Amino acid sequence: MASIKAPVAGEVHWVCKVGDVIRKGSPVAVLSVMKMEVRVEAKENYSVNMVKCKVGDIVKERTELARVSVVEGVPAQTTMKQEMPFKDRIERLKARRVKVKEMGGTKRVLKQKEKGKLNARDRIELFADKGSFREVGSAAGSITHSVPTKANSEKAVAKDEKTFIPANFLMGVAKLDSRPVVLGVDDFTINASHSGAGGIMLMRKYMVADRLAQQYKIPMIRVLDGASGGGSVKAVLSIGHSYIPMVPGCNEMLQLVQTVPVVSVCAGPVIGLAAVKLSASHLRVFVSKIASVAVAGTAVVEAITGEPITMDALGGEGVVVQSGAVDVIVQSEQEAAATVTRFLSYLPSSKHHPPQNIAPRAPALSPTTLDTLIAEDPRASYSIETILGAILDEDSAFEISSFYAREVMTILGRVDGVTVGVVFAGNPSYEGGVLTAKASKKLVRFINLCETFNLKMIMLVDMPGISAGPSSERENTLDAAVELAGRLYGLKVPSFAVILRRCFGVGGAMFHDAPGTERVAWVSADWGSLPTAGGRKAAKQEQGMAALIDWKELMDPVRTAEVFGIEDMILPSKTPALLREWVQLSGHAGAAKL
Repeated sequence: MASIKAPVAGEVHWVCKVGDVIRKGSPVAVLSVMKMEVRVEAKENYSVNMVKCKVGDIVKERTELARVSVVEGVPAQTTMKQEMPFKDRIERLKARRVKVKEMGGTKRVLKQKEKGKLNARDRIELFADKGSFREVGSAAGSITHSVPTKANSEKAVAKDEKTFIPANFLMGVAKLDSRPVVLGVDDFTINASHSGAGGIMLMRKYMVADRLAQQYKIPMIRVLDGASGGGSVKAVLSIGHSYIPMVPGCNEMLQLVQTVPVVSVCAGPVIGLAAVKLSASHLRVFVSKIASVAVAGTAVVEAITGEPITMDALGGEGVVVQSGAVDVIVQSEQEAAATVTRFLSYLPSSKHHPPQNIAPRAPALSPTTLDTLIAEDPRASYSIETILGAILDEDSAFEISSFYAREVMTILGRVDGVTVGVVFAGNPSYEGGVLTAKASKKLVRFINLCETFNLKMIMLVDMPGISAGPSSERENTLDAAVELAGRLYGLKVPSFAVILRRCFGVGGAMFHDAPGTERVAWVSADWGSLPTAGGRKAAKQEQGMAALIDWKELMDPVRTAEVFGIEDMILPSKTPALLREWVQLSGHAGAAKL
C-alpha cells in the first residue's frame, strides 16, 4: 500500500473517494495554494483504499492525503469519473442565459410583434449570417445582490435571482455576407431599451462593442430601438444624488466613426443617446412606419412647450425627410438588412484596409447616348440617370440621401470595378441646382465618408453658384458653402471633375479647382464669375458700346480652351474611357506613395 502526501501546504479543494480507480496521470487530490490549483497526480494506476482528509481541510507539506494500491490493466471505463468543477457557477450562468434569451417575456415580445417590429433575437438572425453570431455578455443583466452570510447564503442567492433583469442591449461578433462585423441590437421589450435600466453594466456593453470593432478593425452595425438615454430621473432616484453629465464610451464612439464603417438602423423610437449614436454613423437607415428620431422624447418636449405631441410629429418620416437626419428610408426591416449589406459592399473593413473593389462590369448604357443628352437650350432638362448609366458599372449606383437637399446628389458606385464616390453638383430639376446650406451639409458628410475610407471622387458639375436671396441669407448659406469649400480644396483623395454645363462663381469653382483634381469639360459647358445675362444687368452694361458686343461669341468656352484655361473640352461619349483610365492611374499613384 502506498501513501499519497501533500507536496505543498494548502487547502484541500478536491479529493478522491474510497474505492475509486484512478489512472496514471489523473488527480488523486487537488490543493488550493495562493489561489492556484496544485494537482496531486497518480504515478501509477491506483485503487483508493483510504482517504485521510476532506474538502476544506488545511494541510501542511508532507501531510498524508490518502492510501492507495497499485493495480494492473485498468480498463478505460473503470477510470474515476470526476465531477464537473464549478458546477454551481455553471448552473447559475445557464439560468442567466436562459433568462436573457427570454428577453422581456412572452407578453412583451408579442406586443413588439403587434407593433410590426421584429424582436432583438430575430433581428440578430436578420443582420447576421446563419450561425455566425457569437454573443458577448450573454449572461449580463441587472441584479440586486444582498450580502450573504453563512447562515442565509442559499436563501439570499435564491432571493437575488428573482431580481435579475436581462440587459436590454445584445451584442457580439458575427458575419454579414461572409464578412466579420460587430453587431449591437437594442431590446425594446426590456424597459424600452433605456440605458438607465442597466446602469454601468449597460454602458460597459456599449463600450466593449465599440472597442471590439476598433480592435478588430471591422464594421459596426447598430439596430436602434428605444429611448436609449444617457440618464434619467429613475437613475437619480436609484443612486440618491445628482451628477455632472457624462457619457461613458463617447470617446470610443466618436473614434470608431473615424476608423471603421458604422451603420445604424432606426427600427423604432430612437431618442437621446441612441439618436447621438445614429448621428455618429456613416449610413443611417430609417424603417418606415415603425421608426422615429428625436433628441428628447414626447414627455420632455411637452414639459418644455406645454403642448402635447406625438413621436411621429416630433421625429417621424415626414420630419427626417426635411431635416436630413437619416440617409435611406426603407419599407421593412428585411429591406434594411439588404441595404446595410449593399452599403458595406462598397467599403473596406476599416480605413487601414484597401477599398472593396470587384470584377469590372460594363456600363448599362452606350457612351454615345451622352453626346445628344444636353441640348443647346440652357433651360432644357436632361436625365442624370442616363449619365450615371453610361459612366458607372452596371447596377453599381447606390444613392445616399436621395430625398434630402435634392439640388445635389451623393452616390457610391464603381468604375471598372473600383469603388468611387460620385457628387452631382447642381441638379437642375431641384432649386435650379444652386448650392444651398442643406446641400453643403449633405456634401460635407459624403466627403467625410469618402476621405475616411480612401474612395476616389468624381465631380459632375452643373453648378449655377451659391444660392442667393432673402431665405439664403436667413439660413446663412455662405458659412455652410465656405465650410464645404474648405473640405473640397483640402481633399485628401484623388478627384476627377467633369464640367457638364454650368460652372459659375465660387459655388462652381470649388468642385473642380482643388489642387490635384483632374478635369475636363463637355462641349455643352458654360462658365464665368456670373451667368452672362445676370452679370451684364448687374454691371448696367446694356447701354452704349456694351450693347453692340456679341456676348455669346465673347463668352464662348472654346475661347477658354484655346488659351488652355481648361485642360480639355471633349465629346461626352469620351468620358467613360477617361474615367476608367483615371481610376487605374490614380490607383497606381496611390500604390507608389505607399
